[in-house]
Amino acid sequence: MKIIPLIVYDVGMYHDHFITHKMDKVERRIRELELEHEGLKRKREELLHDLKLTEKQLLLFLANPDHFSKEEWVQLQKTRKKIEAKLEGDLTKIKSKTQKLPAVGSHWLHVR
Repeated sequence: MKIIPLIVYDVGMYHDHFITHKMDKVERRIRELELEHEGLKRKREELLHDLKLTEKQLLLFLANPDHFSKEEWVQLQKTRKKIEAKLEGDLTKIKSKTQKLPAVGSHWLHVR
């Protein structure tokens, strides 16, 4: 029995193309976020180097409200929550988009 590809110009092929296009967009966004993440890591490392601090020392400093005025502390917490919400939103969008996309299939006709 031979298997030959069958070209079908129907909704299924359009659907496969649409899904592939959506997957490409999601993968492109993931790459953009990875590049952004790498840039932020590099900036963090430069900051730590310039301040001659370890990451743990910086985190301990930032976690202590005694190091800041009341206004600075409130602003710091607002900024932290805003960044966390943005990151969580981006991750949620990517996860939901990738979970909604079905696998792209091929159309084959079995011939004897």
